[in-house]
Amino acid sequence: MSGSGVVGEACVVDADAVARFGRLARQAGRELDGVRGAAIRIAELIGALVPHSVTVSLLCESTCTAADLVQRSADRLGGFGARAEHALTAFVEADLAHGRLLAGLEVRI
Repeated sequence: MSGSGVVGEACVVDADAVARFGRLARQAGRELDGVRGAAIRIAELIGALVPHSVTVSLLCESTCTAADLVQRSADRLGGFGARAEHALTAFVEADLAHGRLLAGLEVRI
């Protein structure tokens, strides 16, 4: 796929860049998932150190809420990366099919 692209009146697709973006988005999603788990573990440890503190309880609740938001972002990034990779594959397949079609037409002319 290296260097694959279509040049038209208004569109140029850098297939390598789209593929890199998809991989990086999925990687970011996986790494954010790890951050979420660490944040929850830290909140649990702090809660265990000061079990009767209202402030610590609110801090733990806030941390868990933030961790859930991080998880949702991670899920979205992973899904977005997967869709980008899928779209790239479909684009390249369509591009190759059109190329074969044009090559066939050239032979007829």
